[in-house]
Amino acid sequence: MAHWYERRGLPTPPDHILITNGAQHALALLARTLVSPRDKVLIDHPTYPHAISTFTAARARLLPVAVAPSGWDTAQLQAAGRIASLAYLIPDFHNPTGLCMPASVRQSLRLACPTVIDETMTDLALDTASPEPFAMHMPTAISIGSVSKSIWGGLRIGWIRATPSLLERVQQTRYATDLGPLSSNSSPQPSS
Repeated sequence: MAHWYERRGLPTPPDHILITNGAQHALALLARTLVSPRDKVLIDHPTYPHAISTFTAARARLLPVAVAPSGWDTAQLQAAGRIASLAYLIPDFHNPTGLCMPASVRQSLRLACPTVIDETMTDLALDTASPEPFAMHMPTAISIGSVSKSIWGGLRIGWIRATPSLLERVQQTRYATDLGPLSSNSSPQPSS
């Protein structure tokens, strides 16, 4: 995964990647780690229905910002980002609209809250180049993705690209829910 980001122009050390059981699992782990009950979570509207379920299960309050036929409203996203505890966006071939966030919006968008970027659809570019990784313009962005759309829907392999300090927090959350893969910089926990 680190090489995949490097090929896309975003230097990524291996310790910035945590392998998960798909992008949905990545999002659930991040929600458990970063969202407390009644926190506000900025989402695209419409958005991926399972993301809504994930944040609702975390007892978050959703702040939907419309994705219009013309795309994202940067001013509305910025305003919502000032009062949100977390943002979840799908800028690449947005689910369900199919829109792709223009480079100009990616370059100017800076949200005041931690921002999760779902890159599950990135490799679906058919008649255009794949978009640049969002984190090239917002280095603090937390990227998630999976191979379920680009390789095979039944292959439950996903990831989180983030700072090692955040991935350590996510791993602590993960130990309570599964004994899945670890990042390259971690060692297994002793079994009981």
